[in-house]
Amino acid sequence: MTFDEDMHEIVDGNNMPLGIMDSASILRQEILHRAVALVVRSKTGHTLLKKNENHLWDLPFQDLLPIGKSTREYAQNLLAVGTGMHSTRLYPLGICPPEKQIRAFTTLFEIRPAKGWLNQTGHDADNFILLDYGELKHLGREFTDNFSPLLQSSLRRGFLRPR
Repeated sequence: MTFDEDMHEIVDGNNMPLGIMDSASILRQEILHRAVALVVRSKTGHTLLKKNENHLWDLPFQDLLPIGKSTREYAQNLLAVGTGMHSTRLYPLGICPPEKQIRAFTTLFEIRPAKGWLNQTGHDADNFILLDYGELKHLGREFTDNFSPLLQSSLRRGFLRPR
């Protein structure tokens, strides 16, 4: 059996599957679901952030997890589509649970791309920033409203600490 890429599992508060639904319905109805996000960290420990469609700083790669895909498999897909990289190792960071503004159990992976990879991908430099952990913590405290809910939660829960 195959499913459309736009179909996703909906889950209960314990991350147990309840059914299948399209992404537009999940987001409109704010139903619990699963997602994947990538934390991009440089060799020196700096974390890459990008501005999202709401002009908030956010993790650069994230999406709802399509049905039938593992979190690792889909994280690799996000990486390939977003950067053209296929062989970068993924380091699991954990699962960020849902909160009031985040209706997903978001599995976080860290990637450490080769030096200069952002320049090779052609991304708009005005919408990206690299911050060390101290800067990230400070900005997260002082300018919380400029961070996406997922970025705030990930920072608060310690997922963005350098490993």
